[in-house]
Amino acid sequence: MTKEMLAFYNDAKIKEKYLARVKAHADADEIIQGEYWEGGKGCAIGCISHQDGQEDAIEYLEKYLSFPSHLTLLVESIFEGLENIDAKDFPVNVIEKTPVGKDLSLIIPKFSVWLLVDKKDGVINLVDEKPVVQDVADLYLRVISGDQVTCDEWRVAYESAYDAAARVASSAAYAAAYAAAYAAADAAADAAYADAYAAAYAAYNAADAAADAAYARVKQKNKLLELLGE
Repeated sequence: MTKEMLAFYNDAKIKEKYLARVKAHADADEIIQGEYWEGGKGCAIGCISHQDGQEDAIEYLEKYLSFPSHLTLLVESIFEGLENIDAKDFPVNVIEKTPVGKDLSLIIPKFSVWLLVDKKDGVINLVDEKPVVQDVADLYLRVISGDQVTCDEWRVAYESAYDAAARVASSAAYAAAYAAAYAAADAAADAAYADAYAAAYAAYNAADAAADAAYARVKQKNKLLELLGE
């Protein structure tokens, strides 16, 4: 594994710099939702990067913190869906919880498996056609185990989940469909935003499917922080 694949490039000084930056914004009440970066205030990834657009902020975190684009987009997705009181500390928590030198490549597959099929919180509990959701999770489990999943396999899982979602108008089933669709794009070597949307859209749809969307977002926040800190 190369140094470029590790959080903060395996350099404690980089973590210290950005943790101090985002803590200062938190202390000054400058972390806000709905704005990337403007007038010294911004969202989770805006206050870390000081960049005023999504693409620039994602590129910045990848370049200077060695955070994969898909992880940055998931952080943004969860942050924007939280109640304000839960959102303010989230970017500080993300930097704080992530160990220097941690391999972040499997965070999205692990998060996706939890989101889809966790016995308590998975969207599989919200759908009747459970096999299509399980099929997507099984592909992510293969990724976690080190197997290579082909683009065709992801596409088949996507089509099954999307068809099921359309039949029953289920946001939870759409979550599985999106997770498979963008993983398929990644497998096809279109990786710029593929994994990012797999998790970000799955998180969005899972929250919509839940009875209490704000509560679902808090659970997603806590799960992501748990995975980062492992």
